[in-house]
Amino acid sequence: MKQFALLYPRSLIEASPDPLLTICSEGKIMDVTKATANITGLTYDEIIYSDFLEYFLNR
Repeated sequence: MKQFALLYPRSLIEASPDPLLTICSEGKIMDVTKATANITGLTYDEIIYSDFLEYFLNR
């Protein structure tokens, strides 16, 4: 039952067709949905812990 309690909220988030992500206070991407990976063309592992602002700033 405990594992279900942990997986259920994640399954609700993944059910959304919208790209969703969480960002920590340092600006690092901490989690993404499959829709985010599909839209960006990047893998989950490529996105996780990357700098959110790097996707929007031309440096």
